[in-house]
Amino acid sequence: MLGAFSHFYHNHNKANMITQEFYRWESVAKAARKAIALRYQLLDYVYTLIYRQTRTGQPWLLPLFFAYPANPQTYGIDLQFFYGNALLISPVAQKDSASVNAYLPDDLFYDWYSGHPVRGQGEVTTLTEISYSDIPVHVKGGSILPVRVDSANTTAELRRQPFRLVIAPGLDGRAPGELYLDDGESLEQPATLQVSFTYEDNQLSFDGVSTLETGIHLESVTVLGGEACQRLIAVDLPLTGPRSLDLA
Repeated sequence: MLGAFSHFYHNHNKANMITQEFYRWESVAKAARKAIALRYQLLDYVYTLIYRQTRTGQPWLLPLFFAYPANPQTYGIDLQFFYGNALLISPVAQKDSASVNAYLPDDLFYDWYSGHPVRGQGEVTTLTEISYSDIPVHVKGGSILPVRVDSANTTAELRRQPFRLVIAPGLDGRAPGELYLDDGESLEQPATLQVSFTYEDNQLSFDGVSTLETGIHLESVTVLGGEACQRLIAVDLPLTGPRSLDLA
């Protein structure tokens, strides 16, 4: 299922080999559905990073040392990686294991599934009770991720889903983010939407420049951390024009 966090995701097999379609085993199908759903919800986050890559040359799939170049402890880590600049993936690579030893840099992270904050100490920690269908994912503090509220079976269907913002405040309480959209089909884009987000002192601000008519709104905002680990705030706003929301 780890391939869901890769550039190109499909199953490999050849003639006269044992069949291995996901649906043949319920446990595998459950894990695949969860990983694929998350991959689709994050497609616009990834697409934005790929757009940035075409402009700056900065790769979007990163080893830990790229995110923390001054930390020599990250140089030899080859199993963990960043899916974009905001998501730390720490896969269980040992067969039949329900735990993994993961290095968490000296920074603030949040469990993707629960929103629980985890203060990295620049050392290896053991993540436990990992189910067969889970891949440990942590959001790096200081990040805002635009995600679709639901998954879909096709990218055309996905583009009809509204957005949810996931805000992961950094150690200083701040977080930036961005979103790039186009029609998803044209090689030369006749229209685009570009939005910048900032979060500080419980205030979310964003400003978008758009020549793309999508009709897609921001449906909700999730702020990670705090006593409840995450707060869901319902909104109904277009993704264009300067706006500021008090999320206190």
